[in-house]
Amino acid sequence: MIAAPQGVSRFPRELTGMRPDAYAELHQRRSISRWPGLQTQSPIQGRPSPLSPQLSAAVDRLDSALDRLENAIAGRESRLAEEREQVAAELREAQSTQAALQAEARSVSSRLDAAIGRLRAVLEA
Repeated sequence: MIAAPQGVSRFPRELTGMRPDAYAELHQRRSISRWPGLQTQSPIQGRPSPLSPQLSAAVDRLDSALDRLENAIAGRESRLAEEREQVAAELREAQSTQAALQAEARSVSSRLDAAIGRLRAVLEA
């Protein structure tokens, strides 16, 4: 994969910051195709000129591949979000356990200090 220059996104400006499935939604709402430059105006009749069958098939395969890629990205993003939530819950549980253990350690420490103090008092008496 070719890296974009620093500070420049590899993706079109309209995609920056969009949800993974937003690109597909954007094109479903638009009346234009992903490839508007492929349908040029016919100079004679003013209508879009048809694509060659080979080019049309290639565009269809590319659109299909892009749809599969977008769906895979959306699925991965949802799995990552679920994992992130699970890890966050585990972290909260671990922090709660750690706080309880610290409180118990302080309690044990103060009881040990008291017991040591009593033993010293008995030994000095």
